[in-house]
Amino acid sequence: MTKFKGLAKYLLVQFLALFIFVPGLAAANLESEVEPRNLRINEINYNPPGDDSKYEWIEIINTGIEPIEIITGSGGNALRIIDNKGKHIFVPIESTFGDGILEAGEFAVLIRNFEGFNEIYPDYEGELFKVSINLNNTADSLGLAVGSSGESWDLVNYQNSWGADGNGKTLEKINPNLENQELNWQESANNGGSSGI
Repeated sequence: MTKFKGLAKYLLVQFLALFIFVPGLAAANLESEVEPRNLRINEINYNPPGDDSKYEWIEIINTGIEPIEIITGSGGNALRIIDNKGKHIFVPIESTFGDGILEAGEFAVLIRNFEGFNEIYPDYEGELFKVSINLNNTADSLGLAVGSSGESWDLVNYQNSWGADGNGKTLEKINPNLENQELNWQESANNGGSSGI
């Protein structure tokens, strides 16, 4: 019996050592589990009054029932936002209130410029990430992906004929669980939209 316990302990140590000293294996395991496809694009401020580079933003929502960690940076399991220029990494903004985790039904806003966003929405206290988006004012394709080579999802091909074309409004998704067709998007009722609400 003592000999069997000794063998079991040895095998356990060897197994743990495999994950400690072969980080690629652990990373591969983690990466395969991180597929936050319950995240959806929910609101788009593509043609705000004033300087686009200061005031453009995109809102995403967790439509699932489990929390989703927003993994930032350039790693293979990090989230990306896709626009006409490619896939862009999420950069955390330390001065905001978020913890990087979206609970079920919670929102995050992806911004180009913190000062510009804070100027318009000084009371915002939700998740906020900086991304190098550059939204076209007439039409564009947006989506989400994990990693630089990950398959994209929640693709939306918006057009300025859908509304919110430089008039201070935003494009809001009516039902985040339905398809990204024109009938499921509408111009916001309020100027400035409803980021994080």
